[in-house]
Amino acid sequence: MGYKPEIEAMVIFTKAMGGNERAAEDVQKEEQDNARACQKLPIKMNPSKEAFEALGFTFEEIDDDLLCKATLPEGWTMKADEDGGYWTYIYDSKGRERASYFYKGAIYDRDAFMDLKQRYTYTYDHVISKDYNSPIFIYVKDKADGKIIYNAGQCDQAYSDEYNALMDKAKEFLKNNFPEWEDPTKYWDD
Repeated sequence: MGYKPEIEAMVIFTKAMGGNERAAEDVQKEEQDNARACQKLPIKMNPSKEAFEALGFTFEEIDDDLLCKATLPEGWTMKADEDGGYWTYIYDSKGRERASYFYKGAIYDRDAFMDLKQRYTYTYDHVISKDYNSPIFIYVKDKADGKIIYNAGQCDQAYSDEYNALMDKAKEFLKNNFPEWEDPTKYWDD
């Protein structure tokens, strides 16, 4: 069965009439939990539905403008955001985060989308965690094990010319060593 806003509205109304001041929030959370339990995933997929299917996902249309019924690849699992938010994380059979999806099941503001994760990425951190005035270092990270595989260097300020040059250096490392690094279906089986 697909999403039925009129049913959700009646449930919210019934709970509110029973004295539940958080009726809308509770019903929204129930909708998100139900979608997760029934393996309903967003129709909006990045980079594409075909990329998810290449990894072994299968999809079936249901009567819903945001979600479809899905089967995960063998051994893959889903886990809700620990903070109880709108995010769910999808892990492969080796326990590595491979995708995430956002689903807000509110009757007044429904939205959903999901993304596959690349194995290799470049990013930056402050030398002193949470001190946003401290210098930053730019690096390439392997998401399979969380290790830094290349340190492009350090600079004083994000988004400066020096920062941009170091980011380009990190991208160049990826292009030279992992030419298809931007494709989230590549390199995970290496």
